[in-house]
Amino acid sequence: MIVNIKKGYEDIDVELNNVLDVLMPADLPSGLDEEALVKDSLNNPIGSDLLRNKVKKGDKVCIVTSDVTRPMPSWRVLPSVIEELEKGGVERKNIFVIFARGSHRNQSIEEHKHLMGKMYGAIDCFDSNSEDLVHLGYTSNHTPVDIDRRVVEADVRICLGNVEYHYFAGYSGGYKAIMPGVSSVEAITSNHRLMIDDRSCAGNLKDNPVRLDIEEAGKILGVDFIVNVVLNTKKEIIYVASGDPVGAHRDACKYLDSIYLSYIKEKAEKLIKFCHILKEDPVFIIGTIAVLIPVTWVLYVLIRNVRKKQPAHLLELCIVLAGCFIMIGYIILQEIMKSF
Repeated sequence: MIVNIKKGYEDIDVELNNVLDVLMPADLPSGLDEEALVKDSLNNPIGSDLLRNKVKKGDKVCIVTSDVTRPMPSWRVLPSVIEELEKGGVERKNIFVIFARGSHRNQSIEEHKHLMGKMYGAIDCFDSNSEDLVHLGYTSNHTPVDIDRRVVEADVRICLGNVEYHYFAGYSGGYKAIMPGVSSVEAITSNHRLMIDDRSCAGNLKDNPVRLDIEEAGKILGVDFIVNVVLNTKKEIIYVASGDPVGAHRDACKYLDSIYLSYIKEKAEKLIKFCHILKEDPVFIIGTIAVLIPVTWVLYVLIRNVRKKQPAHLLELCIVLAGCFIMIGYIILQEIMKSF
């Protein structure tokens, strides 16, 4: 069987034998009216009153959304959310956007413009600040709840995000915009230490220590409303869940499972995963070695993608082919690698 491997922007044809199965997402919709999907979701929130009914004139509203490292298309969602707030009497001068940077670098003005779309200049936007914080207490796992002061001091907090599988938080989205999004480095480190638990894995929400810690921190702060989207392989919005931070998030996760969760017919010896910069390619299950070939620009992100996409019980050896055009990533990861 001849298959096409995607390495960065390159295409390489290789021959594979004894292929047991090829896993692909279910047939995914494309070209949908994304604005209509967002508006319909806002008009039919899950476990919550309408957003316009949760705000009033004079409220200071903070919208937390993803930074440029995540595929969340904020520029497609923000206009409808802001329109809904205006229907509730909130003036644009009292609305601001915080990009949930976590421990990532600061963004450029051009990146802010990209993420805000036509709302840039009409609504104030800022990167999260991991130093000017308010300490709100601790979770039961002793994670400090240290949140960006501007988020804490807002009258109303709204979180936007995309939902996909996350290799130790189960899924992205929901309260994850708060923890780690607008939290301190100490808080992020404390939360992420829970990833060593076997239950901290992709697709698990029920007893996932990382996810439970995230949601406990989010509830200590309080979030009034979320808008979470599911994307197809072209990064188009195909589903939107709005409303309660847990209820709407779970609804989006359920939809994600319906289109992306696959079951293998039998335990295989090798797993080969191909990814491309511009689209998602099939997974070939062929026969105690796992060859995963995702594509990424940064080695740190590559490691995340490998783990979140792998069936762990298949792995004895992992061979990685990737572009990594921006090299390794975090300095601390470079130092760890040098020690071996």
